Amino acid sequence: MIRHTLRLIRYPSFSICFRVARAYRSYASSHIPQLKSDQLKSSAREHHRQDLGLKFNDPLKKSGFQEVNTIKHLEETLIQYFDFISNGFKKSKKNLVKLKKDLHLLHTDVSAKERFSYVFQFLLAETQMEIARYNSLGPQAIKNLADTASSYKNLKEEAIENDDQLESAIMNVIFDDNLKDTTKTVLPYTELLLNLLGNMSKSSWEKNSELLELDNVAEAYEIAKLIPLEDMKKRGIFWGGKILYDSRKVRLDPVNESFYIDALVYFGKYKEAFKLFNTYRDKVNQRWWLELGMMIALRSNHIKAFQTLLIEHDSNYGLNGYISSKVARLAVKRYLAIRDIAKANTMTDRVLNSAKQLGIKTETANNEYNNFNSEADAYKYLNTVEPPTVHDLVSIANYHIFARNTEKVYDIFAVYFSSVGNSDPGFEFCITKTRLTMLKNLNELETALKDRIEQNVVPSILEVLYQSYEDLRKETNMSEIIAKEIYFDSLRKLGDKKSYTLALEKLVDGADNYPIKSEVGDSDHLRNQKIIAGVIKLMLWNGQEEKASRFLTELESSSQNSKSNHKESLLNSHHYALFISHYSNKSKKHRKSLRTKVNDIIDTMHVENIQPTATFWSSLIAFYRRDFDLDAAFSIINGILQDNQVSIDDKEIPIERNFYERRVISKKLYNEIWMTYAFYYNLRKVSSVHETFDRCHKAFFHASKDICSKMQHFPEISSRCLFRRMITQDNILPEPHLYIRVIKTFLKQGDLEGLYAVLLMMTKVHGLSISESVQKYILKGLQNLKKEYISQGEQQTSDKYFDNRSLKKIGLNEEEQSDALNENNNVKEHKVFNELLELMQSRNISYKESLSETCQEMGVPYE
Repeated sequence: MIRHTLRLIRYPSFSICFRVARAYRSYASSHIPQLKSDQLKSSAREHHRQDLGLKFNDPLKKSGFQEVNTIKHLEETLIQYFDFISNGFKKSKKNLVKLKKDLHLLHTDVSAKERFSYVFQFLLAETQMEIARYNSLGPQAIKNLADTASSYKNLKEEAIENDDQLESAIMNVIFDDNLKDTTKTVLPYTELLLNLLGNMSKSSWEKNSELLELDNVAEAYEIAKLIPLEDMKKRGIFWGGKILYDSRKVRLDPVNESFYIDALVYFGKYKEAFKLFNTYRDKVNQRWWLELGMMIALRSNHIKAFQTLLIEHDSNYGLNGYISSKVARLAVKRYLAIRDIAKANTMTDRVLNSAKQLGIKTETANNEYNNFNSEADAYKYLNTVEPPTVHDLVSIANYHIFARNTEKVYDIFAVYFSSVGNSDPGFEFCITKTRLTMLKNLNELETALKDRIEQNVVPSILEVLYQSYEDLRKETNMSEIIAKEIYFDSLRKLGDKKSYTLALEKLVDGADNYPIKSEVGDSDHLRNQKIIAGVIKLMLWNGQEEKASRFLTELESSSQNSKSNHKESLLNSHHYALFISHYSNKSKKHRKSLRTKVNDIIDTMHVENIQPTATFWSSLIAFYRRDFDLDAAFSIINGILQDNQVSIDDKEIPIERNFYERRVISKKLYNEIWMTYAFYYNLRKVSSVHETFDRCHKAFFHASKDICSKMQHFPEISSRCLFRRMITQDNILPEPHLYIRVIKTFLKQGDLEGLYAVLLMMTKVHGLSISESVQKYILKGLQNLKKEYISQGEQQTSDKYFDNRSLKKIGLNEEEQSDALNENNNVKEHKVFNELLELMQSRNISYKESLSETCQEMGVPYE
């Protein structure tokens, strides 16, 4: 979430006092300056048509068909829906009665569009009141009132006596089915408003203007910013902003546009968000706007763009190294994801320095409303220097824990303990959200803290910390063995302890010792599933496969009982994935029995109706690849990619899907897919070579041919499309090891343009450097390709280009030399890019056009 957006959302009266004065059911002109123009309003009124209808010819009319007025039909449907969702609040009932009366009294000359404006204004007013009630009463109270009103309606149901009552009854059945979702039951008017905006966003403004004015859409945009549920709020802002901008008549002011930009990023529209950010960049010229740009860059994985903005930020707004902790937190997460520990440490140190200078914010967020009378006041608030919060520090510590960067974790907790002390309730928060020390005990933490803070303070900190841990364990009624997991990073270490191993055996052997409650809530259910996974993993690591299998069998039996009692099963595909991963690592001497076990797992999951996840698919693909069964592996891969295929055209990506809904393939699964692609193309390359081999290479040659000859399923998605999908659709930030597998794939295919595009994305966008070992691998691969081209009868061409190493000697003119050198200077890996350019030039004189097309195909920026 972008920092300033969070702030403004906490103060909804901002939108009332700044740029727009809104009163209940009496809407003034919009906050958008262009909409205040009388000329625009008059032209809009002249533009609208009186009625929408189908032009019927006389024969149809004589046959009894009637002309349909689309807007009038929509108006009638909405009125019926208002009746259906009518709640128990007197004011809402009174307003609905008044709306019906006003519509009935309107003169027949009033256009359908003007009539619909009455309906839409009613919807806006009810939505605003609904949001206010939600904030004051809470979701459960609202739901209870809705249930009471629904029960009262059911008691009042009467016999159907005429066609109107029949139509109403049918519509109520349809509406009732639409409101099965709890969210829609709690905020039905809000959901209806969003559905209208969503449908309008798919049409041009020329069509939308036949229904509403821009003023109406602007008011809906304002109300969307007040919605308390995050996903609904983002949808409302996105659709409202899209309709306004598609009209090409208005532009939001920077503060309001920041909401729209945040929604664009939320739905994966990174290019459009960057474009809007850059067009206001010079005009706004404020620190908060640069922070907005940095968040766009980080969330879209444009690490290089973030670094450029960070340099500008530090140059213009140094502030002793201060940077928003929300920006720094995400930057640390991204740097650790690409294994750039040095930059992650630097960003962490900036947060820690801010904590030392400004303190740590421990209190909860202020819910009071702030009013801004001018744009300058809003800018001043958005530029406020804020101290990092406990949540910021704990989140950053978690990122470093996951990356095994232990020393920086100690630095974070040393600053935390020094600034906050040992009386803060955040202690329990730290225990539950991190494993603190990745230790067997607290001795290591004690040693680390003594080097970082005053030694006389350390004992009291540890005492309170340990006591907080014990209190928390007792409050949650957590068994000692489970609680101990908090202090262990490696389950292997836990399994090495004989006392814990014996306890686990009792856990498996005796149902009475089973630590899982029979009735649990959703959070407990997920926690218990993780506990089961931890127990299975522990037993498999310690060679107790038989006991682990017996444990799983008991869980399957328990799962069947749960289904008969209509309870959610504790089993999921992650538990079976652990067994498959275990089989993958076992000796291939018992390959047949291992395949039988894997097939049994697949059959069991089918019987239990357990849906596979990305983790399960990753384990299964890895098993088949290590078993040299590429046919089975690609059968799975092709199915996954085809089932989740989305157009590579960014405009066609479904706009209602957030980040987690868009990402259907995880980084781990992509890693397995690329490993399988690389393995396949390597085998295909080896099996197609006709040379004299020594005994070792000859065996590999025949083995490769044998594996490929048994395949009936081959890659159906090209490597280029797969790369674009990973980067664009699923917004994956590849780490160096994943990039190496991608590079291997393109190199084995001999796709030079594709390899160049991959290296551009790696260095120019994701900010990764090409390591020396990877450079050597690429250069060696290019040398092998040169030999292949020579053996294919291209000796003359090869001699012309390959015997020389300078750009001048490969036949480029001065302008081409300059362009090539500039490209290489930007990416800073001269030798690799020079070799690629030389080889592409030798193969294709018009390589620049080919490069441009390839980069566009793969979603890689190319200038």
